[in-house]
Amino acid sequence: MKWKVISFFVLFLAGAGVFGVALADKIDVRKEKLVKTAEEGVARAEAASIVRPPDLVKPVAAQAQDTLTFTGTLEAESSVEVAFKVSGRVTAVNYRRGDVVEASKEMAALELPEIAVQDAQAKAALKVAKAQQHAAADILRRSKKLTTAGVGTEQQLEMAAGQESVSKAAISQAIAAGKAVEVMKSETTIVAPMGGTVTMAPTSNGFLAAPGVPLFRIDNLATLRFRGHLAEREAVRLKKGLLVDVRSEAGRTAKGEVSLILGSFEPGTHRVPIEALVDNSKGELFAGSLVDATVAIEPISVFTLPMTTLLTGDQPAVLAVGKNDVLEKRELDVLETRDGKMFIRSGVAATDRVVDNPGTAWRPGAVLPKPAANAAVSKAD
Repeated sequence: MKWKVISFFVLFLAGAGVFGVALADKIDVRKEKLVKTAEEGVARAEAASIVRPPDLVKPVAAQAQDTLTFTGTLEAESSVEVAFKVSGRVTAVNYRRGDVVEASKEMAALELPEIAVQDAQAKAALKVAKAQQHAAADILRRSKKLTTAGVGTEQQLEMAAGQESVSKAAISQAIAAGKAVEVMKSETTIVAPMGGTVTMAPTSNGFLAAPGVPLFRIDNLATLRFRGHLAEREAVRLKKGLLVDVRSEAGRTAKGEVSLILGSFEPGTHRVPIEALVDNSKGELFAGSLVDATVAIEPISVFTLPMTTLLTGDQPAVLAVGKNDVLEKRELDVLETRDGKMFIRSGVAATDRVVDNPGTAWRPGAVLPKPAANAAVSKAD
C-alpha cells in the first residue's frame, strides 16, 4: 500500500511538470504576439503622424471659343399702319389678316360722290380756259397785225395781250383744280406702302372710315428683329456683325447677326439693349415670341485645370500655393467645363501650383510640407 501511494505521487509530480512546461511555452508565444502587435501599432501611429504632401498641378494655357447666351423677344423687322386721310364709306376691302401684300397694291377703297362732281367741274373748267386762251391768242395776233399796219392802236394791243395772259392763268387754275381732284381720288384708296404680311385688317366693308384711324398693319416677317439686354461686363464683349444663333421654345432655330449695341443703359434696368436681325425667310419663327440667343465671340486665351482640383462650395475655387507655401483660396471665372477640365478665364496664372484632390485634408491657410513645396506634377498637360 505504501508503495502504491509513493508511485501515485511520483506520477502526479511528473504530470504536473509536463503541464507546467507546456503552459510556459504558451505564455511565451502569447507574449511575443502582444509585443509584435504593440510594435505594429506604434509604427502605424508614427506613419499617421507624417503628413503626406498633396499632388500639385499647374494651369495649362489654351484657347477657347467664348459664347454669350441670353434671352430676348422677336418682333417684325419693320411694321407700318395705314389709314384713310379722308372720311367716307368703305366700298372694298381687298386684303385680310394673314394675307401677303406687295408694295403699291390697293388694299381698300371708299366712296366720295362729291369727288366725281369736282372732277367733272375741273375738266370742264380746263376746256373753257383752253378755248378762251385760243380766242385770246387769235385776238392778240390780229391786234399786232393792225398795229403794224397803222390801223390799230397801242391800247387795243395791250388789252389783247392782257386777255391772253388771263386766259393762260385760267388754264393753270383749271389744271391745279384737276390735280387737287386727283389727290382727293388717291385719298379714297389705301395703297400698301411696303410688302409684307397683313397682321391687322377690317373684317368687312360698308362701314364709315374716319381719317387717320389705322385700318391695316403690314409687318415684314421675313426678317425679324431680336431685342435683348446684357449687363455692361457682357455687352462690352460684343460687336456689330457677330453671328447670332436663335432658338425658340419649340426648338426652332435661325441665324442672324448683331445689328445694334446701344451706347446707353436702359432706364430702370441699368442694362445695355442689344438687337440682331434674324433671317425668317422660312417662316418658322413667330414675332412676339421669347427666344434664346447665343453669340459666338472671338476665341480667347484661357487656362485649363482638372475638375478634381475644385473645392466644394457654390463658387468655383481652387487651392493654390502662395507665399511661404501657405495655401490660398482662388475663386475662378469658369468659361465652360468639358472632358473633365475647367476652362478658366481668370483666377489662376501659368506660374501657380494648384492642389489636386484637396478633399477635406487641405484648406486655406494650411502650410505644405517642405518636400511638397518644391515639386509639382502637371496632370493637366
